[in-house]
Amino acid sequence: MLSPVTLLLITAALSVIMLLVLGSLMRSGIPGVRSWFAANVLAVLALLLYAGRGVLPPLLSVEAANGLLAMCIAVIYAGFQQFFQRPVPVRMLAVGWICTMAGVAGFHYLVDAIAMRTVAVSLFHGAVCAAIGVTILRCQAQAGSRYSYFFTAGVALLLAASHLGRGLMYALQSDMQTADYQTTAWNLFFLAVGTLVLPLLTMGGMMMVHDRMVVRAEEQANRDYLTGAWSRRALFQVADRELRRVARHRDPVSLLILDVDHFKQINDSHGHAEGDRVLVDLVLRASAIVREIDCFARLGGEEFALLLTHSDAAAALQVADRLRQVLEQPVPTAAAITGYTVSVGVATLQAGEQFSALLARADAALYQAKHAGRNRVRVAELA
Repeated sequence: MLSPVTLLLITAALSVIMLLVLGSLMRSGIPGVRSWFAANVLAVLALLLYAGRGVLPPLLSVEAANGLLAMCIAVIYAGFQQFFQRPVPVRMLAVGWICTMAGVAGFHYLVDAIAMRTVAVSLFHGAVCAAIGVTILRCQAQAGSRYSYFFTAGVALLLAASHLGRGLMYALQSDMQTADYQTTAWNLFFLAVGTLVLPLLTMGGMMMVHDRMVVRAEEQANRDYLTGAWSRRALFQVADRELRRVARHRDPVSLLILDVDHFKQINDSHGHAEGDRVLVDLVLRASAIVREIDCFARLGGEEFALLLTHSDAAAALQVADRLRQVLEQPVPTAAAITGYTVSVGVATLQAGEQFSALLARADAALYQAKHAGRNRVRVAELA
């Protein structure tokens, strides 16, 4: 059976490993990582002080160790709040920490009762772990893959239950002087729970950071580098998903293709930098009209596509004309950007039609709009 000191030293070594991994994640810029790094530094110091009990002065092995570990769990909670861009309840954490330390010191110097010190510490750790679990569950909708979020929330809530159970067991204990380092099965179990809190929560946090980095990388891969619109690749992915949904629910789907009129002349007369500014402005102003559920993508050059979900031909025509009217207005910015117009082709998905065929019909309608004089909308003929 492992001795308590050995368990403490193993956990300290785990926290050092977590520090090395967290250090590699610093440059990600994701909020919360720095707080988790600081929490693990505090944990290593606290665990080494705990391990020195009986050798170090009680002020270090009791008050300092408990204070650092309580501060550690508060800082890791702050890291989760920062990760989700939520305010950190500094005052509430400070009050909880002060009350916990008052309990530790009071049941050490006024009444020497190890069990009651354990109750005070367990209540604080259990409450903070519960708050971490609740925070993650409330914010898990932000996840790309929810596995890491549910794992971390589950760990936090299980640890909260273990801490609160530990506090209850010690509160009901008749012998308040029972040493918390006794190598009984229950004492070792609760010691393991108390010391493994940070490595487990840190591991969960790192899994969530990895998930966010994957989501960020996927979004960057699916975004046009110049305008920020979705890429052609992303459009085809969304279209594939939408067509599968349409096959099940029979909802209407429409596609708009728009092209900047006389774009070559803008580049030739004003330079390619001006042409780039026109494209960026187009996406910026179109974004104010496009719904979040739709996909506005750059097909290439000055050509863009808008996939409209739950939209029949009449609704698509209305959106197309609104886009055309908005984009023909003078650019509402202080920067002098060349005025421009767009031509738009509209097509609505027919039963059994592939996306490539829908795209071809919308593209044909676009060329009809251009041949008709530009700055206008044309609806595709039925296949």
